[in-house]
Amino acid sequence: MHAVSTTSRTALVAVLAAACWTASAPAAHAQIVLPPPPPVTVDVCGVVAFDGSCGRVVQAPDGARYAVSDWLDATLGVEAQVGDEVRLVGEVPFGLCFNECEPGALCVFNTTIQVSCTPGFELSCFGNGVLVDCPCANNVPVGAFEGCENTTGEGGRLIGQGTTSVAADDMSLVAAQLPSGTPGLVVSGRTETLVPFRDGVLCAGNPTTRVEVLVADATGTAVSTEAYAAVEALAPGDERVYQLWYRDPVLSPCGSGSNFTNAVRVRWQ
Repeated sequence: MHAVSTTSRTALVAVLAAACWTASAPAAHAQIVLPPPPPVTVDVCGVVAFDGSCGRVVQAPDGARYAVSDWLDATLGVEAQVGDEVRLVGEVPFGLCFNECEPGALCVFNTTIQVSCTPGFELSCFGNGVLVDCPCANNVPVGAFEGCENTTGEGGRLIGQGTTSVAADDMSLVAAQLPSGTPGLVVSGRTETLVPFRDGVLCAGNPTTRVEVLVADATGTAVSTEAYAAVEALAPGDERVYQLWYRDPVLSPCGSGSNFTNAVRVRWQ
């Protein structure tokens, strides 16, 4: 008996797999070809572990590796770098597919990439100059998920914590990399925009609500305290874009005296 080569064995498996989805109709001697099952949906948070000519690989906490070729997320205008934590949503085709440059990594198609792994929160509107330039070329590097550069040499950063449950109403917004002691106003928008304004980019679009005033501590950090669902009379299904408009009165890069963090898009449940 001759040994079956790896190539032949692979071809045989493919033929057998195809045969499993074909049934004969004896009366008419016709074939009824059943459609294959739909692809498996992947929704996982992980770390970018590889960046090469064949795409990039996200490694999940359980060790599974996912290879992505259509990586650039146009809605964010960023490419995540090696070491960044991302949320990967996509489809693994039926029958599986393994990346040729990264053996063992499953191919993922129809992907979207988010740079926030907290369910319900999505960071957006970065001051990296990809979608729109900051007002006086005070852009931050691509991969720095923050607003336009301020007097600290970094951009103001905003993230969401807690949950997006209207019933729990325990969401908080955390701002960082602000000039110490500076006040800021949390703006809530029902739409998202990209308008260079003052030293930053305004992202919270009309209609807008001014929710609360935050003051950065000595480390440049500020945390919200309001119950946002109650204050804004929110209901499950509502979406809001939050941003901090903060003062930067000393040596602000463009001289306007104020700036914006990145935005946090929240889908309330």
